[in-house]
Amino acid sequence: MTEGKGFFWSVAALLRPAGAEKAAQVWKDPVALLRFSPYWEVQVGEGPAPGRPADLPSGRPTGRIVPYADFEPWDFSASSSERGSEGEAVWTWEGVPWRRAWLREESRNGETALTITVEFPEEPDAALLLHWQTWFRSFREYLRLYERGGVWKRLWRVVMERLWLTMTPSQRQQAVLILKITALEFVLFLAAVVIFLIAWRD
Repeated sequence: MTEGKGFFWSVAALLRPAGAEKAAQVWKDPVALLRFSPYWEVQVGEGPAPGRPADLPSGRPTGRIVPYADFEPWDFSASSSERGSEGEAVWTWEGVPWRRAWLREESRNGETALTITVEFPEEPDAALLLHWQTWFRSFREYLRLYERGGVWKRLWRVVMERLWLTMTPSQRQQAVLILKITALEFVLFLAAVVIFLIAWRD
């Protein structure tokens, strides 16, 4: 993971063109990117509206990241760098434990090899890497919604963009808990109806 004076963590995924195109769009807004982590609550300072990807080539979004585990809050600012090699986009960060984040795309047999690299000024601990790994899994699954058709996939995209990504991690946990309780109540209701019908027939 060590390279020069920095410490680097990279992760990659193969995406169809639609998913890669969405990745490039979302990458333009670092605030939207951060919201994919279930560990981080993002409080926006100066920057784009919550949950709305925006093209900010010369902007400098600021705000606060409140980690829900392992770390104290970070007051951040981010700026986009000029593209390095072709197909590479870079964000430079201040106020957080990482220094830069790259998105690199390479075409491979009709798919796109999407590689994300995060540079740290010092060797990151395991907890911070776990935060990034969880973030990437969420981001990758979101992108794959754009690779598949169907009414349910389109509906879930709308839910993700207009509701889920605008919520804090605690709000998401509460929403999931409410859905589970509602599902349990529905199952119990169906069970009661079945028992009643069986008893009524007898």
